[in-house]
Amino acid sequence: MRPFSIPLFNNAAGLNLALFTFQEAARAYSNLNPLERGVFMLTRAVLGNRRARNAFIVYAIGMHLLVMFTLYECTMSSGSSAHSGPPIRIQPVPGPH
Repeated sequence: MRPFSIPLFNNAAGLNLALFTFQEAARAYSNLNPLERGVFMLTRAVLGNRRARNAFIVYAIGMHLLVMFTLYECTMSSGSSAHSGPPIRIQPVPGPH
């Protein structure tokens, strides 16, 4: 599988530009490390497929809602439990005088 494709042009200037663009993209792709290459391929697969793109959007929105709900619940529960009992007084330890 080639990561890039050469667009077709009718004139020589367009062909030279397309060839240069292809060569630069191939050079940049070959300079990526394996992790970056994997992320690049995954990104192209997700963005290239409408169903995967929509699933990713739903997943991202769901994760944001989960984090907001969790933060809200933690904030509400920590505020109510801190004020549920009498305050605890800490006595200083007498030191040598």
